[in-house]
Amino acid sequence: MDRKLQHHQGNSGLYGLGFHLRLWGVVLLVSCGSIGVRAAVFSNDVIPLRFEPFRMPGGYCMMLWLRGHPGQYYQIESAPLQMGRGIWRPWEALEGGPWQNGPVLCLDFGQYRVHRRQYRAVRLPPPEEPVLGNLPPATEMIWIEPGTFVMGSPETEKDRDPDEGPLTLVTLTKPYALGVHEVTQAQYVAVMEHNPSRHKFNRLFPVTNVRWEAAVEYCRRLTVLERIAGLIKPNQAYRLPTEAEWEYACRAGSSTRFPYGDDEDHLLLGAFAWYGANSGVSTQPVLTRLPNPWGLHGMLGNVHEWCADRYQGLLDGGHVFDPKGPRGGTQHVIRGGSWMEEPRNCRIADRHRDWFKVYVGNVGFRIALSEETEE
Repeated sequence: MDRKLQHHQGNSGLYGLGFHLRLWGVVLLVSCGSIGVRAAVFSNDVIPLRFEPFRMPGGYCMMLWLRGHPGQYYQIESAPLQMGRGIWRPWEALEGGPWQNGPVLCLDFGQYRVHRRQYRAVRLPPPEEPVLGNLPPATEMIWIEPGTFVMGSPETEKDRDPDEGPLTLVTLTKPYALGVHEVTQAQYVAVMEHNPSRHKFNRLFPVTNVRWEAAVEYCRRLTVLERIAGLIKPNQAYRLPTEAEWEYACRAGSSTRFPYGDDEDHLLLGAFAWYGANSGVSTQPVLTRLPNPWGLHGMLGNVHEWCADRYQGLLDGGHVFDPKGPRGGTQHVIRGGSWMEEPRNCRIADRHRDWFKVYVGNVGFRIALSEETEE
């Protein structure tokens, strides 16, 4: 279990006014003000990084972006920016890696002007291919402690849909673990021995075109495999999260439209989610957008995610404990935005559903782990 239940670490906070990249003999120097930019020609294995102004509520920050090859992993390293020749300092890897395309760190202008660091990105060798019918690549998971939260959205929330109410006080009484990211194609193929996905660009893309029943079967098979291997306890089992567990984890203690705030003009959404405006009309590799405050990636976009519950048109209202949805119905709940959605459909409270016997091109799932209980 130690290999799985670990928190996704944040950035180490190595910042700078200017920086240069010394990548395998090729140097890119970037700084602000009158110094300007000097760049050399880069090979396929050398990826330049750069700070760019990024609009935030109330102003701008400077965002460091990694724009590498899709699906490739990189180690990002930092060292003090040397002002004199003949002086060298060791490179230090930023925590939180390996990294894929997307934002690396964001500095306010005060940090950007005071601290001077240099950064480089080194492409890492690809992970070994999974063996079909065997244990999948390990799923990093985060324990979610019990708690109480308000589920749904208030009538005053922008872009609200009627099925997001009435506001319901939910108490979850048992801990559970939730995957840091959606189940990938590599993980799904290892267990199920086929790949139903619409976009088969890379094994690190989330699996899609998965029926609800197939997602449940994946959880059942993974439970058997990991019990045999001694990776989980005999009384633990993988499953889909309930809708309440999903929203509780996505909110991560927030009561706003998104985990990071209301963001009514969607100025920050692209840093946290792949959706219609930035996805390139496709799914994207997991872990390539910023996580929510509890370290969970991709809950606002990339692919919708199946929940265990059957869909009901309205929330329960009042105060409920460990809700599991109605016993009957022909549709199941899917939550979170996707690569083809408008921003309004990426809000935390937004609810979706689909016929649970139909293949859909923008739906995947993430797994939960908990102790089995008798119904």
